[in-house]
Amino acid sequence: MVCLRLSSFLESNLILSPFQFGFRKDHSVTHPMVHMMNYISTALNKKETAVAIFCDLRKAFDTVNHEILFKKMYKIGIRNKELDWFKSYLSNRKQFVSINGISSSLLEILLGVPQGSILGPILFLIYINDLPSSSLLRSLLFADDTALLARGSNINDLADFVNTEFHKVVQYFRKNKLALHPEKT
Repeated sequence: MVCLRLSSFLESNLILSPFQFGFRKDHSVTHPMVHMMNYISTALNKKETAVAIFCDLRKAFDTVNHEILFKKMYKIGIRNKELDWFKSYLSNRKQFVSINGISSSLLEILLGVPQGSILGPILFLIYINDLPSSSLLRSLLFADDTALLARGSNINDLADFVNTEFHKVVQYFRKNKLALHPEKT
């Protein structure tokens, strides 16, 4: 019920970025691919060069900082009892590891959204929702998978632009305590 109401709130108030296609009704993985192909085709038709950077975040769902998430939730209008409910939902969670019948001690989970839960993905969408506004690069997102696009007629100017704007994206990731996976980006 909470997931349905939260999703309805986000969609009816047009809060989620139109460039986020993951975990949303009437959106699929094919949508960002079609947008990317159209973007590249437009560049080629204009005799421009297109650049794409494919970002892979290291343990994205596991590294969501709760305090940052709560600030973002407050900013989009989730406040008072509703915000308190989410704080309660994410606090006092514990985990342990069990191998061959031997279990570790319980440790409190201080970061992340519950994977395998119905709320985890939508909470992550809220967390990363402001990524497209961090830079002038065109962002296409499917949950934590991000493609950053740019195009231009002068390759040197385009390279300078992409480097400058990608630096802004890297700063966004650092500010939000997310880490790029360098071998996969």
